[in-house]
Amino acid sequence: MRAFFHSAPIYICQLLHVIINSAYACQISECLPEDEIAVLSADLTTLADMLASILARKAA
Repeated sequence: MRAFFHSAPIYICQLLHVIINSAYACQISECLPEDEIAVLSADLTTLADMLASILARKAA
């Protein structure tokens, strides 16, 4: 039980990130047309892939 409480702050922080990102997504979906959302989504996916590649190269 102690291990759960020790890691609880990390879990809560991750949960807050999910909630905040969900709020951003809802706001964006209400403000942008679907075609612009699709482009933004593709751009963010590309950014995430590039960052993952940079981190993998640094770790090697």
